[in-house]
Amino acid sequence: MKYAEVLLSFAAPKANYTADSIKRMLGGEEKQIDFQNQIPVHVTYQTAFVDPSGKPQFRDDVYGLDAKLMSILKGSERQVADVAIERPADPNFKPTPEQGQRLRSVAGGGGGGSPFGLFDRLFR
Repeated sequence: MKYAEVLLSFAAPKANYTADSIKRMLGGEEKQIDFQNQIPVHVTYQTAFVDPSGKPQFRDDVYGLDAKLMSILKGSERQVADVAIERPADPNFKPTPEQGQRLRSVAGGGGGGSPFGLFDRLFR
């Protein structure tokens, strides 16, 4: 009820919905609530995820979307994103001492064999 109350306070602020008024709406016939303010909704479909203990979890692809996504990721259109674009160096760029040290350590280190070594060094 609290979730509905908060959601409706954004979507229809002039209606002054409360948990009690929402409870009274439940059951019986369908009710239409017109939102003065639209609320964006993003729906995701994931067949692989990491659970709270850090263990990877995999589920069946009941909608058959994984194959479509993989074909897009491996398709010829992806090659466009793999082409490096040559850009001239910014003559005004002057790294701070900390940035300079970080750039030197990234350039000089191999990452210890980890595929994430570069990111470990950039974001430590």
